[in-house]
Formats: sequence, C-alpha cells, structure tokens
Amino acid sequence: MKIWKKNFCYTLTIIMSTMLISIAFFYFMIPVYYQFKQSTSLSNDLSEAIEEIEKMPIEDAVNYLEKNFSNTNWVLTDEQNNQMYTGNLIRWDDEETSNINSFDVPSSLGSSIVAERIIKEFWDDNGDKYFLSGFTLTQPIIEASNVMLELLPIILLITLIIGIVSTYIYSRSSTKRILNISEITNKMVKKIDVECDISGKDELAGLAKDINLLNNTLKNTIRALEVEISKVEEIERNKEYFVQSAAHELKTPITIMSGIIEGMRLNVGRYQDREKYLEICQDLLSTQQNLIHNIFSVYKDERISEQGKATKFSLKSIVEDLVKPYKIISEAKRKHFTVDLTEINIIANKEQVERLLSNVITNAFQYCQEDGQINIKLKKNCFIIENSCKPLEPEILTKIFEPFYRPDYARNRKLGGNGLGLFIVKQILDTNNYTYKFVPNNKQNGMVFTIQFNNFYEK
Repeated sequence: MKIWKKNFCYTLTIIMSTMLISIAFFYFMIPVYYQFKQSTSLSNDLSEAIEEIEKMPIEDAVNYLEKNFSNTNWVLTDEQNNQMYTGNLIRWDDEETSNINSFDVPSSLGSSIVAERIIKEFWDDNGDKYFLSGFTLTQPIIEASNVMLELLPIILLITLIIGIVSTYIYSRSSTKRILNISEITNKMVKKIDVECDISGKDELAGLAKDINLLNNTLKNTIRALEVEISKVEEIERNKEYFVQSAAHELKTPITIMSGIIEGMRLNVGRYQDREKYLEICQDLLSTQQNLIHNIFSVYKDERISEQGKATKFSLKSIVEDLVKPYKIISEAKRKHFTVDLTEINIIANKEQVERLLSNVITNAFQYCQEDGQINIKLKKNCFIIENSCKPLEPEILTKIFEPFYRPDYARNRKLGGNGLGLFIVKQILDTNNYTYKFVPNNKQNGMVFTIQFNNFYEK
C-alpha cells in the first residue's frame, strides 16, 4: 500500500475514533457534571439565603423569602415537616408533604421531574430549628443528551465526509515531499546531477539535506576511485611496456651471443678467432648485467618509496662523494668539471637521492662532448647541472624519460647506455614530488637539468 493511502486510513481512523469517544464522553459525563454544578450552585444559594434569615423571627424569614426568592423551587419547613414557604416553581402532587421526593415544574413539559433535594438547617431568633431545602433540575440536560443521541448518525455522517476530504488533502500534501525525495533519489542512482529541495526546518528537510550530503560524498568517492583506477591502469600499462621493452633489450644481445657462440662452436670463418669473440661476448654479458641491475633498481625504488623511510642528511656531502670519481677520469676523457656547492640539508630517502643524483651526473658526463664543460651547482634548495652537448630537440625531450629510449645518435650500446638512467630519475622525482626541468641551454650549447628539493631544512 502506498504511504499516502496508509496515512489516509490511519488519520481517518483516528478522527472517527476521536469523534465517537468525544460523543460518548459528552453523553455520559455532561449530565453528571451538570448535576454537580446545579447542586453546588443550589447549595451556595441556600447558604447565602440562610445567612440573611438566620436569627430572624420566622415570620420575617418567610416574608424575606417570598420577596426575594419567590420564583424558586425552594421549601421552608419546621421540625415537624410543616411547610412554612414554597417557591412558585413547585406544585405538589398531593397534600402529603411528609416525604417530598418530586415536584412538578409549571412548564410546557407537563411531566413530573425527580430531582435531588438539598437541605440546609438553621435556627430563628427563638432557637427553633427549621429546614430550607431546594431541588436541582436535570431534565433539560437529559433531554439534550437524548437529542444528541438521536442526531448521532447525522453527526457521524458529517464528520465522516469532512474527515475524508480533509484527510485526503492532508495525506496527499504531506506525502508529496516524500515522493519528491524518492523521485530525486532514484535519479541520483541513475547518476543524474540533481539535488533534493531543502525547504523548511522539519525532519523531511533534514532528510533531504542528509541525502544531498550522502550523494555529494558518494560522487567525490567515485571520482577519487576513478582517478585511482586510472592511475592503476596507467601503472599497469607502464609496467607492461617496461617488461616488453626489457624483453626486447635482453633478446637482442642474447641472439647476437647465440650466433657468435654457434660460429665459434663450428669454427666457422672469422669466428675462429675465439679470443676476440669471447671478449665481445664478455662485453655483451657485462652490458646485460648492468641492464638487469638497473631493472632491479627500478623495482627496488618502488619498494623503498612504499616503505617511506626518510632520514636527515647533507646533500652537499652526497654530491661531493659522487663527483670524486668523475673528477679523476675527467682529464683522461678531456672533460672539465666545475663544482659550486653550498650546504643543504634535506629529509628524504638517502638511497633514492643518491641514485637520483648519480644517474643525473652519469648521464651529463656520458653525453658531454670532448673538451666540454660540466658545471654542478648546489644553492638554496636547488641542484643544477649543465653539460656541453648537442641540445635535444623538443620531440626527443618528450620521450627522453621513457624506459629504454635512446636518441638516434646514442644508439650505440657502448656509448649510449641502456636507456634506463633517466627513466629511473623520473621515477624517483615523481615518487618524491620533486620539481624538475630538463631543457636546452642554447647560450652555452648544452643541456641544463634542475631539481628543486621541497623537503630541505635549515640547521
């Protein structure tokens, strides 16, 4: 059953039940209450009259009652029950007055009324005892109750009609907001951008507000989940690409070595010079060993970033240690180092930062041209390294951080590396949210790599 129908039935039942109970209450209680009020009023009137006639001669008392209370149903009697005064509203049925139980009211009703008698006693000036009594009339209220009982079907019919109309209007209007909230909630489920109307300060307004809050929270959660899912999908795609690229990089030298070893085993042509080709195989194996080491470094960096270990250390000390071996071989390679370092302390994963700077310095040294200059600066919270080389073109810069990518002029495996150095650099930079730039330095005909550390501290 719909809620407005339930509300209609419950409300109509309450209205009719209340009406029946009210009618029954008035039917039974009004005569009782009316009798009580009549008795109380009569008793008070008799007491006030006795205050006036008490201690008077009985003749004066009778005259006072006839003058002031002639139009009453009062009776004045002595101790022998002889009537001294009778109000005009009383007409006795017979001469016998020893047992006064009923009297006739001179009216169009024409019936004998059995009434409650209230007696007050008093004494005159001679000390004789008298009784002033009166009678309460309940017949009018009884007849009114009977009339009300006769009109009960009409009252119930009118009440039923009014109750049905008013209850229907109330039920429809009271459930309209609930139906509106239900309709809007269904639209929310279908991901339609709607909100419940918050009007008023009652419970339904609070419910609408809570639904809107819940909907906004769910939408924000869904957006966050979608972002996380896209990130996970991107990570999975990158891993798939990385594995495919790694397999390709491993497959080529293995194929070459297989061909060399097969030629050496068959002692064919140039492969008879075993010493020469064993050395080539050794170089290929060394290259693959370095490649595998870098691949493990990638996943090692992921594990380290997940653990979130961070310590305080000097960035200047790390750069000095990394630059030392390059300074030693720079003269033999006809490359020149310039180092300008200031003391900078940061809070980070020390192993990651060492690998980050090591790869950047190695990359700059490896691609620096002969008689070129390598400048390293460390000031404020920035690490800057410049090298003399052919500036990279924009299309190359967009791919330079991809795994196993090498520019065309660096395809030589011996000179160009394995293509994982800058990929590892970018991975560490992204993990720690470091700001960086790798741009051409056209003034000095080279490249500039700038890293801004956001977790430094001052001593």
